Amino acid sequence: MMPDRASLAPPPLAAAANAFQALPEAALAVDGAGQVVLANHAAGRLFGYEAALLVETPVRRLIPAWQERGEFWQAAD
Repeated sequence: MMPDRASLAPPPLAAAANAFQALPEAALAVDGAGQVVLANHAAGRLFGYEAALLVETPVRRLIPAWQERGEFWQAAD
């Protein structure tokens, strides 16, 4: 079993990670390459996986329309 990311983060980041996990809606944090870097428990339930297993998953595998949106979905430089 993977450790909870919040327990590995420095204190200020741990508070933000805990708030992210507590969101009642599904939430994903995605890097500029389109990889999931953080997923909350609600996202895990939505996609049918443990939230930790979503990390490093290409977001287009979870949300196929992601790639079709083009620049709108790309991270700001």
